[in-house]
Amino acid sequence: MELVLHGRGSSALRRNYIWAAGLEARRSMLNMKRTQNNNSSVQDPTWEYLSRLLEISNPHVSDSTLSSTVDDQFFPGRTQNVQGDNAPTSSAYQSVMNNIPRDLLVSLLNLFFKNIHPSWPVLHADYVFARLDSWGDATFGAMIVAMCMLASRYSIDPRVLQDQTDRRSAGMLYVPLFETLLSGGYRNDVYEVAALFFASLFFCTDNIPQPRALKYFATAYAFCIDAGFHRDLPMSCPVEPHEREMRNRIAWALYCYDKFLSTICGRHPWLPLGDIDCDIPQHYPALSGLASHSTLPDAQHTETFNGLIGVSAVLNYALKAVCHRPLYPNSPFLDQLAMRMAKQNTDEEALDEVIDHLGTWKRQLPNRSGRVSVAGEQIATTELVVRLLVSARRLQLAQANNDMNVHQYRPPVVSVAKELINVYVQLGAHNCLHQCSSLDAYKLLLAARLLIACHLGADTAHDEGLKSQCQSALHAAALLLQMLVAMNPVVLGSAEVLFETCRVYQVDIGVPDGFNLFDSPIGSKPWYQPFGRHAPGRSLSPSSRFGTSQSFEQASSSTSENTAASTFHSMVRETHERLATLGESELPDLEYTLDSQIADLDWLFPGP
Repeated sequence: MELVLHGRGSSALRRNYIWAAGLEARRSMLNMKRTQNNNSSVQDPTWEYLSRLLEISNPHVSDSTLSSTVDDQFFPGRTQNVQGDNAPTSSAYQSVMNNIPRDLLVSLLNLFFKNIHPSWPVLHADYVFARLDSWGDATFGAMIVAMCMLASRYSIDPRVLQDQTDRRSAGMLYVPLFETLLSGGYRNDVYEVAALFFASLFFCTDNIPQPRALKYFATAYAFCIDAGFHRDLPMSCPVEPHEREMRNRIAWALYCYDKFLSTICGRHPWLPLGDIDCDIPQHYPALSGLASHSTLPDAQHTETFNGLIGVSAVLNYALKAVCHRPLYPNSPFLDQLAMRMAKQNTDEEALDEVIDHLGTWKRQLPNRSGRVSVAGEQIATTELVVRLLVSARRLQLAQANNDMNVHQYRPPVVSVAKELINVYVQLGAHNCLHQCSSLDAYKLLLAARLLIACHLGADTAHDEGLKSQCQSALHAAALLLQMLVAMNPVVLGSAEVLFETCRVYQVDIGVPDGFNLFDSPIGSKPWYQPFGRHAPGRSLSPSSRFGTSQSFEQASSSTSENTAASTFHSMVRETHERLATLGESELPDLEYTLDSQIADLDWLFPGP
């Protein structure tokens, strides 16, 4: 195409045309170089530019050349505002509404904010209900479904049951929908982290969190760290006040939850206090024109939550105080390095510091109201868990050091355990026990385990008074766990572990009438089978046919009608037969080991 230039200004136009043509030619050359497979990396314009940067003394790139999308690229969700109330609906919205009827959805959300939200006030109830009719974010839908899963535990509506004959299946039919909503990719926004946190709470069942509970918590923790929720967010970042507050609350909720899981699972905390510096929860900003859906103002929930954060920080300190540093006998270098990294005082000094910090925390608390609630007592039970760890650690150290006054360390453990159990007695007296969760069953089981250890020690020392106290407290814990099982069947595993441990160690707690431990599906597991473990004499000898005692044979015949139990007993017989043919050595009976004080009961003690 020929271009004719004439008239005034033709020289300027000609120069512009030549410059544009040259620029276009330069672009074409660069594109050709990019497409060529050149073995020399220096010939690439990018590497040439980087090489020139390294040759100058003070390279500088103008801020104007930085793309405004860099922050969004490397910090997803940081500048992403919460979607407005009028966000368009999507397939995620339709999926939730098709699986959960509208009336049931509203009912479950009301139950969530009544029973779960006071203990974990991460959300703003008014904001959630305002967006309920119109949203397009799949992560928001996953959070709604997770809330319904948790609330199903407190619902009597049969539509929440996956199996109409099993109350433990409440909420399980929503799990596939929850996983589908989160399968579209990771966004690391506040709704996704909150959804994973609630899902982790949902799978805390039996006597210890299920693997899925730990998986969802680990994912929520990773997303929280990746998105920077645990760090202070400068006010210059364009984040709406509601989202800013929700970021802080979800980070602190994961912090508190992490300390509890560390106590129950016997591990070190993942998120120490030194790694979280976001603002403590404040009041949610008011939303005009919205009706309140909460029975209590957000200010009261915030005050309770801040109390839980404080005592969880003390629990964080206690978990470090009750653990020994790792030892590396095969590597003096690692052993010395671990010792210097620990920088810990003596055991007694560390435990005294925990009690001092606990007293400092209590003095700065505001005056508590006379109203009894599960959320408020959660703070009290966490404080008692801290005291229980300290008392149990002192008892454990005394036993390890063969202290002649070891009997003096048992009464403090029994006293704190009884206080912890009494908190739930008071909740029951105020008609609040039905609002408890599986986390409360874990705390009861924790106290009961230590009571069993103290009972065994008192039995060895012939301290009948302390034995009687332990038995009474264990009976109370058994009754409370039975009540919790009746209200929330998913905690059945905690009751089973308590009853089975007491049976194995011959601790008479008076199992409540009407509670049949072995009728449940969980009770069909081999380690819950009711075979006699204690024999009157030496139970294993080559002279016996299978190396079994008479009590074991009677127990086996009494359960022969149960196919699973019979199979298990036959396996045990074969094992005993093989052991009996190994030689004339005899296995020590449990009672013998207890009398000789060589039984390893460390597993009864909590903590890492």
